[in-house]
Amino acid sequence: MPGSASLITYALVLVLLIAVIVVTTLVLRRQRYSAWRQFARDHNLQFRRRPRLRVAGRVRDRNFELGVSDSSSDTGVLGVEEVAMGVQLHGHVPKGLELVQVAPALAEIGAALRDDTVTTGDEEFDHTYVVRAEDGNAAIEYFDDQRRAALVQLARDADFLVAIRQGYLLAESREMVTVRERLDAWFERLLEAAPKLDAAPR
Repeated sequence: MPGSASLITYALVLVLLIAVIVVTTLVLRRQRYSAWRQFARDHNLQFRRRPRLRVAGRVRDRNFELGVSDSSSDTGVLGVEEVAMGVQLHGHVPKGLELVQVAPALAEIGAALRDDTVTTGDEEFDHTYVVRAEDGNAAIEYFDDQRRAALVQLARDADFLVAIRQGYLLAESREMVTVRERLDAWFERLLEAAPKLDAAPR
């Protein structure tokens, strides 16, 4: 029957498509493993494979971390990965400070969700980032002209989303990072920006 033949064809195409996705994902995971391990070796960092890939250590007198976020759905072959690379900021960063870059495609939606956030009065900065903190005044004081300018420039230049959480400057991406050169580019951008964002000591 023509209808049955069409269903079988569709099923075969679907199976083939899934097989291609699975094979591609496995190849990318192997490339990622190799790139991350070599990156760790070249920078004298610790590399851990389980329970999730993680690279950590000290770089230029700062704590450093690279890993797959616990919030990733990367528990199977078709999982979605969230990768974050972070460098420690020195000094007393305001308690509970969280800065998250709004993806350009979501900028208008983000603007509608800022009722409980901190705004600085800098239009470009406030449009680019969402800021939350336990002490709004301390956050505004921290984000002075120099730090706002550094963060806006970082958002313009980088191929990742910028964040600050728990005293770390972060590069974040919702995709598998498998290219060594990309890791190096993130690494250098973060280490270049971090001194501009260090807070004053207590």
